[in-house]
Amino acid sequence: MQTFLRLVDVGRDIDLTYFAKAFAPYERGYVSGAKELLSLFALAHPKGYSREAMASVIAGWHEIAVVEVPDDWKRLFKADAHWDMVKPQDIVRACAGHLVRFDRACQTIKALELAFRHSARPGLAQIDVAKFLRIRPAIYSFVAQEPRAWLHGPNNCTDPLVKELSGGRSEATERKAKKFLREAAAGGAMTLTNATRIQSFLRDAGVDNAAFKPIENRNVKSCSHESCFVHLSAELVSNLDTDYAAGQATGLT
Repeated sequence: MQTFLRLVDVGRDIDLTYFAKAFAPYERGYVSGAKELLSLFALAHPKGYSREAMASVIAGWHEIAVVEVPDDWKRLFKADAHWDMVKPQDIVRACAGHLVRFDRACQTIKALELAFRHSARPGLAQIDVAKFLRIRPAIYSFVAQEPRAWLHGPNNCTDPLVKELSGGRSEATERKAKKFLREAAAGGAMTLTNATRIQSFLRDAGVDNAAFKPIENRNVKSCSHESCFVHLSAELVSNLDTDYAAGQATGLT
């Protein structure tokens, strides 16, 4: 149980049995940290390797990853699960930031662990991949009219939140952030991390009823533009860089 709680980013208000039955069999979870790890994996290899190419390398571990998934993970999700197989393209999709099923997310995490553990590139094998990976289900929604109306309001209201979400990246990223907020205003489902982030901003803006809660109907659509904003915190990115540098310094492979 503790392993599950560490692995999956859900609030304390969610019953795990309900989560496994209502959401785990469906494409509702992001593998947060996969994109950053892939970027590092590509950086450690000769020039010319892209993050997308590295995803195919990770997916090459799919058959062994199936065996590596712990039994306690499997016990939490039994109905409609496919623990005995995974296609390489399922792992590629998860690494690219797409929403995936719980079983596919777990198998992707194991494939990443295997690829790093057995890498011959200096610095990669020493990284504890599990420190940087979480499954983030997109199952939270703002239900009250006030926060949804505010998010759907004039751009000058949401511009600071757009800037915060996009983190000073490109104009294209800002446009995706605006689309994400419009989806949130329409009641779209998102991750706990981003729901909390938006809630904090709403409260600072004086929106009183800024509560969100788990969706009760899995037919509620996820915010399709959220994937750009599911990533490691600045602290974890710094820790990842530090661990990689320390591994390189040892000269081990």
